[in-house]
Amino acid sequence: MIRAGNPSPSDNASASRQRQRRATSVTGLDLRGLCEHMNALIVRILAAGALTGALDGLFAIALSVWWRKRATVEQVFQGIAGGLIGPSARDGGIATAALGLSLHFLIATIWASIFMLIVLRVRAVARLLETTRGTLAVAMIFGPMVWLAMDFLVIPLSRARQTPPTSSGFWILLVGHAFVVGLPIAWMARGLHPARTTNLSAPAMA
Repeated sequence: MIRAGNPSPSDNASASRQRQRRATSVTGLDLRGLCEHMNALIVRILAAGALTGALDGLFAIALSVWWRKRATVEQVFQGIAGGLIGPSARDGGIATAALGLSLHFLIATIWASIFMLIVLRVRAVARLLETTRGTLAVAMIFGPMVWLAMDFLVIPLSRARQTPPTSSGFWILLVGHAFVVGLPIAWMARGLHPARTTNLSAPAMA
């Protein structure tokens, strides 16, 4: 006879199965939640890259085609492709222009990814993005930093020509990057927070 208060072997087996089912259920939920969060983060990065690429591309066209009248739209993006394949990009027609356009959006997406990673790792930046004023402040710093990194680090390693600080174009691009690169990326990163990984939806207006 089994004494009262002492579980039988069948009770132990049943309790073990229940614990196992609960653990499996929790693990499944965790994995589904993680996948959802990662998908939302990827969508956010791609959206930030697309928006930044579009704004920065329009800025480059406005500067080179409409204001300075030194290039056509095709030549603007051929110039970007020239960083990869050299001066021959100028003779490649629409094919090298398409390559330059693709590289342009790829670079914008890479910078968006870098910034999102910073937000997820650095609480101070995430806190600044909680307000419109803080978002603007971050954008005014990050955008010019992107331009400086591109002009002094990335472009010298490519086959493109660096824009010297002695030219007016350097300073126009430095300021412009705050608005066409820093601002869209910072705005799209709003809502990300190291302690709130469940909140990866599109940023809300403050």
